[in-house]
Amino acid sequence: IPILANVAVTYDVSIQQTPEMQKEGKLPGVNLAGKLLNEPGQPERQCVVIRVEREEEVGHASAVLLDTLRCRADATAERLGPEHDKALLALSRLARVLVARGAFAEAEPLRRRVLEARERRLG
Repeated sequence: IPILANVAVTYDVSIQQTPEMQKEGKLPGVNLAGKLLNEPGQPERQCVVIRVEREEEVGHASAVLLDTLRCRADATAERLGPEHDKALLALSRLARVLVARGAFAEAEPLRRRVLEARERRLG
């Protein structure tokens, strides 16, 4: 998911420490709890941290993320069809974010659509 961010507050923590990592003595490639970001034998993940210092920036970023996930789900369904694996994955990601934010009533019909479509496809 493309996200535009100021490079001054953006860190690829697999290669660059955040100020918090520096303070805790954590090297790039591990999180603050000391766990490896990319474990051997697992697919490599790109881990990017965008530092936000003001509360209003968090609310704006949250709204932009949800809008981006909604647009991506709609565009993928339109391009590939509403029951294509990638369209269902995009819808499932949106539902997962909504659940994580406590928006259960909005997430439930999306999860139901994904489940019903997968049941139809798998039989």
